[in-house]
Parts: sequence; C-alpha cells; structure tokens
Amino acid sequence: MIATWVVVLILAGAADAGPPSLRAQVASLQKQLAAALRSGDWAGFREAAQAQRLLAPGDPAVRYNLACAEARLGRPDAALAELSAWAALGGSASLSDDADLASLRANPRFVGLQRRADANRTRISTGRETVVLADPDLLAEDLAWDPRRGSFLVSSVRHRKVVVVAADGGMTNLVHEAQDGVGSVLAIALDPKRRLLWAATAGLPQGLGARPQDRDTSALVAFDADSGALRGRYPPPADAPAHALGDLTLGPDGTVYVSDGRAGAVYRLAPGAKGLEALVPPGGLVSPQTPVLAPEGRSLWVPDYRLGIAIVPLGGGPIGWLRGPADLADTGIDGLTLAGGALIAVQNGSVPPRIVRLVFDLAASRIVRWEVLERGPQIGEPTHGTQVGDAFFALVESGWDRFGDDGSPKAGVEARPARILRFDLPRPVPR
Repeated sequence: MIATWVVVLILAGAADAGPPSLRAQVASLQKQLAAALRSGDWAGFREAAQAQRLLAPGDPAVRYNLACAEARLGRPDAALAELSAWAALGGSASLSDDADLASLRANPRFVGLQRRADANRTRISTGRETVVLADPDLLAEDLAWDPRRGSFLVSSVRHRKVVVVAADGGMTNLVHEAQDGVGSVLAIALDPKRRLLWAATAGLPQGLGARPQDRDTSALVAFDADSGALRGRYPPPADAPAHALGDLTLGPDGTVYVSDGRAGAVYRLAPGAKGLEALVPPGGLVSPQTPVLAPEGRSLWVPDYRLGIAIVPLGGGPIGWLRGPADLADTGIDGLTLAGGALIAVQNGSVPPRIVRLVFDLAASRIVRWEVLERGPQIGEPTHGTQVGDAFFALVESGWDRFGDDGSPKAGVEARPARILRFDLPRPVPR
C-alpha cells in the first residue's frame, strides 16, 4: 500500500467550540485511517479514504488507498476504477508488488494500468541548465533575481545564509552564515524598489550549528539588499504552540505574505506594520507553501502540500480551492509562481518529482489545462522558481534528499550541487 497521509500535526490546544479547523479535520481522518488499517477494518478504511478524497480530489495516494480497500473488500470493478484514476493522476508505483492488490493481478485491465503507471515515470525534460552552484553542501532552498546586480540570490538552509551567484556558479556571501537570531534561510524575495531582501527563517535541524532550543525559533527577516545588514525581524504571533515560516511572496505595495507550514497558517506584514497579522489562522490549512497573489488582486493562491491550491480572500471570508481537470495531481506543490500568464508549480511531493504549467480560466477560478515541463530523477528534489523576463528559472537538486528529518546526513547519498534550469515562457495564454 502506498503510504497514507503522514501529516505532522500540531494543533492549537484543546478543541474550541464550533466546527474543527481544516487541520483538525485532516488529523481526525488520519487517525481513523490508521486505526482501520491496524484492525483490518477495510470498510472503515474505505470510509475514511472517501472523506479524504473530498478534501483532496487531486491526491493520487488517496485514490490508490481507495483501490486497495476496494480490492480487499472484493469489489474488483471499483478497485480498477480507482487505480485508473490514480494512473491518470500520475501514479507510478509497481502494482504487482502490493499484496493488497493481489486479487486483481489476473484481470487484463490490471496489466494495462501497470503500463500506464510505468509510462508516468518517463523522463520529460524541456529546461536548459543555466547555472551549477559551486558548493554542493549549500542545501539550497529558494532563488530571487536581482536586476541591479544581474545575478541570482540563493538561500542556504545548511549554512543559514544568502549568496550571490555568478554566471559560472561561484558564490559570494550577501547574508553571512549563522547570524544571531537568524535560523536556516528558506524562502527569499527581493523588493528592488526598496532594496530589501525578505527571508523566511526557521530553526531547522539541517542547519549547521542548530540547537534543540532553536527548533521553535522562526521569523520573517528583512535584510539590506546591497550590504546584507539586518533591517528587521518579525516573529510570528504567539497563536500556536510552534511555528516554521517557510515560504513567502511580495505584493506590489511591499506587503509580505508568508506561510507557516508547522502551524498551518498564513500571515501578512503590511508596509509600516510592527508585526505579522494572521490572514489564515493556525489550523486553517494543513501544510501551506509558497503563496501567490492572484491576478485580480483580491485573493492569495496558497498551495497546501496535502490538499491542493487554496484560494484565500485578502478581505476575509471562507477559503476556496483552485481545482482543475480530473487528471491534475495538485498536491505536493512546494514552489508556485505566476509566470507568463499561467502558474508554474514545482512538485517535489510527486513521484517522480516534476515541474508543471497550469493554465487558469478568465475568472481565475479554475485550472483549465496543464502540461509537464520537467519530470524525473534528473531534477532531484526541486524546490522553487522565479520569472526573469521571458523565462522561468527553477532551482533543482536542492539537496534535501541528503538529510534525514533529524538533520543528519544520510549515509551513502552523494552531495550534488544545486542547479538552475531555464524554461522559455510561451506567448501570453489565449483564454
């Protein structure tokens, strides 16, 4: 069986009156799923997985788990239908190795589904290598383009710094290593008008010199874009037991929007504000990643790693979802960028990892078509991207796969330098 949702959930205290948060709903379903699996209650397992499908219709793992449940319950047609949906969503596992599906192996349709799964592992490569970073130990996370320098800026989780990258991959420090109050540097965004470099930082075990007491230390930090000097530090409010600010984006007025994957929240810092304000309170999402301002300017698109792309109204109100065709797997998105009139998503949670282009409708309410730009092991674990002129640049082979959750390097995993790939953007999308 494909691993069911493994979500590290930190809920904010005891349950409050009223409906549970989205994160609490997901946690409850996960517990039901795990309990049913332990007891062999396949009907209960199917019920929990069906509820998960309502929350995450674009998650191939949910469809696979449903197929396993249906097969175990002696419902081959339903199991094959779920496997067909799983394959359409890019599923690529070896079906014959799964004992839960043993009852289907003699079915001719099963063989065809395995061929479709095998095809989903076929390498697709349309990007051109532009830069190979010189230091393979960087553990690079995000990149930004500085038009004044004519160079990329790249953040380092491992060395807790930001570097300026030359065309030959050589690097010079802009934000120097391990400054006091600055944890591992994750997402970055340059405000060229105000010459500020914004960074989401967190105390991660993968950072050199990280201490156990730093784990819950996280902040949005502003640096001088020319000198690297610290200009401001904005910790999240005390509205959850733990925080990890990870991804961010800038509005045209200088507002910073930053997601908190550990608390399941999204915050904003308006120009002149003294602290972060919750746009999505803790638990409102499960694992929010890189936010993007929607073209209409009234909402924020926030990919939730487990559920898809959320539509967050800037003026308040319920969260919606930017859904797409039935064959679009929209979970596992880390980086999201509005480029060339479409969204480009970096999916390091898909197997194999991929970079996809998502074309939305005129109302910016739905994905109408999509295409894979890059797919396969050649991109390692990609993370983020940025638009520069008429091209999109993606950071690939970041190095995350070299480290365990406790921050220790994995034995036998080669340290490879991160690379930047260029994708030429098509002409404006006809709608």
